[in-house]
Amino acid sequence: MNTKILFTIFLLKFTLISSAEQIQDNQSNPGRPQIHKKSKGQKTIIGDELNWYSREDIDDRNQRKNSLAVGHLNLPARMASCTAFFINENTLMTNHHCVTRASDLKKSSVSFYDKDDNRVKYKCQKFVGSNFYLDYSLIQCDGKPGAKHGYLSLDNRAPASKSRTSMYVVQENCNYQDDPYCNIDRYISYGDIIEVRGNRVKHLADTLGGSSGSPIISTETHKVVALHNAGANANAEQVNGGVTMSYIIKDIKKKFSHIKIYTRK
Repeated sequence: MNTKILFTIFLLKFTLISSAEQIQDNQSNPGRPQIHKKSKGQKTIIGDELNWYSREDIDDRNQRKNSLAVGHLNLPARMASCTAFFINENTLMTNHHCVTRASDLKKSSVSFYDKDDNRVKYKCQKFVGSNFYLDYSLIQCDGKPGAKHGYLSLDNRAPASKSRTSMYVVQENCNYQDDPYCNIDRYISYGDIIEVRGNRVKHLADTLGGSSGSPIISTETHKVVALHNAGANANAEQVNGGVTMSYIIKDIKKKFSHIKIYTRK
């Protein structure tokens, strides 16, 4: 088979994959590789500039407290990284497209900042389960590191569908589009949830590939209202996507009732 034919086949496959969804996170590559290559297929920055803030810039007491429960999930088995957060003393939530099965957690680790801004790494390799359609996975850690770093409360009420919900996204990432060898750190971005449709939300907070699994948190209640899971395709409208937390809560209670979660009263 000559080179021209091979290139034509490759181009056809690329076109089909790129046009499969308008808003998607790359399911086969949940986070960027460890060599932080630029992503050409996704534009998850709303506008022309990346608008997020480092952990040192978080002044709000509740936002800073919540940020301590968010960590960097390193996945050597998938050559990728994502964001994850504690929902109780030893259980993490992230995206299904980050961790689909137990083998994805081989040699994995999760690191968090403590109150003194020191990085602490934990072994979290027990796969509890997941839901493909709601794009979430649950992972358990050795010991109870969530007792040290805190855990997030989940909102069992969906965001308002007829008005914007002010929110923030806490994520473990870095601006690898400008610096391919940047160091992963904790960032926070702000925006609004502009649409709620069933179990999906659209929001305007900036993210990059690797932010998958980040909590979308209400600035009013400081509860997790959705799970970030999708960046805007370069050819689509400039919005990011998430899964409504109220649907995830119902699924956890049905399938993983032994997992303790803390919901809005």
